Amino acid sequence: MKTSRMRKLVGVLLSATMLFTMTMGVFAAGSPSADFKSGTKAVDKNGNAVTVTFAAATQTPDEGTIKAVVPNGTLVSAFDLTAPDWDFEKDGALTITFPLPGATSSTKAAILHFGENGWEDVTTSVGDGVITATFTSLSPVAVVVDNSTLTNTGNGTSNGTSPKTGESSLVLTLGLIAMAAVAGVYGLNRKKAYNK
Repeated sequence: MKTSRMRKLVGVLLSATMLFTMTMGVFAAGSPSADFKSGTKAVDKNGNAVTVTFAAATQTPDEGTIKAVVPNGTLVSAFDLTAPDWDFEKDGALTITFPLPGATSSTKAAILHFGENGWEDVTTSVGDGVITATFTSLSPVAVVVDNSTLTNTGNGTSNGTSPKTGESSLVLTLGLIAMAAVAGVYGLNRKKAYNK
């Protein structure tokens, strides 16, 4: 009989713990959210669109490399980038613009490319919501940014502060009511057992 009561008590306590941890607010990652695949635009020297494709990163810059380019920077994304129908030797450089929500001309950010001499900064400009770079070859690419230099991104963030996320207080209230009901039923059953 005691074992059954102990199990019920442990079950209620575990449920309470899960409920409270589920409803705690958390802070999202500090990096801007960007859909690089659909938001990236590549053009040749005449402004003609060129198709680029994305793949998983085969190289990522280490923290020392990132900090050397953007002192308080963090890695936003890394990927391998190719232009299947492009010949750099014959056709020349490509200018590629990547989405960077919250960016302005004063944002500290960089596009890094891994070439023959290791990681190099190929950034040409940072503007309203975008960062642009000029490439003479492709493949490993990394986007780094100092999140504190980002402006409002339209999702509740400002100056690199991440939005608070998590379940609403309604879930917590309903959970507490449900737990009180379970505890009441348990108490009544226990009282009946003692009265027998």
